[in-house]
Amino acid sequence: MPDSEDARKRASGKEGTLVVYASLRGVLADAVKAFRYKYEDLNLHVSYFSSHPVPIYEKVKAEVKAGIPTADVVMMPQYMLMMMAKEGLLKSYESPELRIFPKNLYDSKNHMWSAMAVEPTGVVYNNTKIKESELPTSLDGLTGSRWVGKTALQSVTSFPEGKMAFYYLLALKRHLGERKWETFLKDFLKTKPVSYECLLYMTHMLGIGQHVFGFPATLRKQAMGDDFAHMREGGVQPVPLMDVPPAAICRTAGIVKKAPHPATAELFFDFIMSSRWQAEMGRNLDGMVPARPGIVATYWVSQPMAEGFLHYPNEKEVDSEKEYVKYFNDLGFGKLPRGKG
Repeated sequence: MPDSEDARKRASGKEGTLVVYASLRGVLADAVKAFRYKYEDLNLHVSYFSSHPVPIYEKVKAEVKAGIPTADVVMMPQYMLMMMAKEGLLKSYESPELRIFPKNLYDSKNHMWSAMAVEPTGVVYNNTKIKESELPTSLDGLTGSRWVGKTALQSVTSFPEGKMAFYYLLALKRHLGERKWETFLKDFLKTKPVSYECLLYMTHMLGIGQHVFGFPATLRKQAMGDDFAHMREGGVQPVPLMDVPPAAICRTAGIVKKAPHPATAELFFDFIMSSRWQAEMGRNLDGMVPARPGIVATYWVSQPMAEGFLHYPNEKEVDSEKEYVKYFNDLGFGKLPRGKG
């Protein structure tokens, strides 16, 4: 492939097209708009597909298997890019933009993915359903009998759309230790949390007052009920748990191994990791904290991968997915009541 930006621009001009699949519609639209503006002289045709992480993964896998055109670039949560890399769906690309990135934010071994943004996550609550003074301050506080049927949980046993709650629970094991973690899970199950397959829909139900707690949710505005701010039920806020550190999951990008337009894919990848786009994202997309060091976000956290943050998932957790799906099913998570709108 071309080894300089000018060479990539010339090759991209000949390709003329970029195809992106992403699970972040707002970020995707802004990134594509800014990319086309910077390279407007290339007159690139950009098309994109937005959906939940699991359907995107399955779409790429099916297209590659069938030998038909697929995405050039995918933008999804870290767990999904790690899985795609292990399955040989991504190509290695050592972007010059990543030279200053911390090694825990990109695939420093094989160069198949990198974080473009970091999303703070955690347990949240509807601030019209409970007073702030009544909030639990520890993880165990969520397991009291008064909270039976009051918590919404993204499914941790079936994944038609996404897996954030699943990997959040595994990160809690890493933090708590196995014995305390297992005790929490068993006590939490006694509260009969309501299970949702769609994280966004779960947060919507929380935002309109169907539940008191959400376990967990991303803390960016788009995920915290702002779309429903005109509703009288109110908004969604983080629960201040003192025994659980702030958590963060990366939103990552990678180039598909069978990318139809590889030069344009590399040009776009470099762009979304560049200081120009990272700074723009930090200014305009509240809660999407730039992964690039030195970029300050207009948010309550500007560098959430600093010491004290629980970064998830790690490679061991992704490799153990099947094992823990079985474990959660055996505990009874698969039999929880299902959320209804």
